[in-house]
Amino acid sequence: MPECIEWTANGWMFGVRRAIADYGHDKRPGCAEYLRARLETEMTSAEKARSCLFHIAGFVREPSGDHHPEFYFVRNITAIDTTTGAYLGAGPDFYVSEDFWERDCKTPSARAALAAGSFANVYLNGYPDGRVAYWGLNRQFNSFLTAVWSQPSWKFSPPKTLDEIGLVLELLLNAIGTLFKISNYRAPYIGGHVQTLQLKWP
Repeated sequence: MPECIEWTANGWMFGVRRAIADYGHDKRPGCAEYLRARLETEMTSAEKARSCLFHIAGFVREPSGDHHPEFYFVRNITAIDTTTGAYLGAGPDFYVSEDFWERDCKTPSARAALAAGSFANVYLNGYPDGRVAYWGLNRQFNSFLTAVWSQPSWKFSPPKTLDEIGLVLELLLNAIGTLFKISNYRAPYIGGHVQTLQLKWP
């Protein structure tokens, strides 16, 4: 969230941990909605003039006792330019959408694929150039990995566990970080050390 670094460093919260802790004490419905309301009421007008985006993901318990994943997008932008990837319409109002379970994994076939372990989505925010570079690298790298894994005499194999999937994702993100390290951007190293957190299905 490079657009929000200056604001978060000024003390309202660090990595949204304080807001999450407060939410746990208040027991109000909807963590994403709770964060949206606090951002909208506690940020200054000057801070809201810059694009600010948060991703929140986790598992939700269903009435049956089963769980399913959800992904929430909290932001003060109104659109993303489909050509450049730039964020558009930063302003005083914050919005929340759930983009995985009710949008990208909504159909019975997608949910069956998810249950079988063959459906996945990646959500990114940050500098447009970095996101565009990631998707380009992802396409090329997936082709390379498929070619390597298809060699019957080689002992390489696709990831079989959540930890192994995390290693592949970390490799991709480190490649993008390396591009920023050797770039001409004023702040060339975006994001610092890659951190991964694997959430196992409850």
